[in-house]
Amino acid sequence: PGIRRRRRYKKLAPSEKKPKNEHESRLTKARDTMRQHIVNEILSTERSYIKSLGDLRNGLIRPIMDAKFMTQDEIYSIFGNIEQILSDHIGFEKIINNRVQNWSKNSCIGDIFIKDVQFLSDYFIYINHYNTCMM
Repeated sequence: PGIRRRRRYKKLAPSEKKPKNEHESRLTKARDTMRQHIVNEILSTERSYIKSLGDLRNGLIRPIMDAKFMTQDEIYSIFGNIEQILSDHIGFEKIINNRVQNWSKNSCIGDIFIKDVQFLSDYFIYINHYNTCMM
């Protein structure tokens, strides 16, 4: 009697709400298009970052290693765990790409960032080597 229970409503993705009129329908379509552009930009940025890390590895780190110009410890002190970061981002890109390939007006991408970006902790190693690298 004195206890009130909150009703739980399913949260709707922006496109799940039914438009009431033509203006709202156009706004919904524009919002869906913008969401698609944003998710494509996220994927494109991730691919560009992976390419840059790969270029760093293939164009600088590996030649230094092959020439035995520096020891493994010296390379690690300068470049940290770039290999691990690259590997993490390749996996992350695959997850995002899979979502984009199966994209619908009701799709979301935020859950990927919440669940799958735990690898960002690998940047602590890289950041901690920054001062050593700059000496």
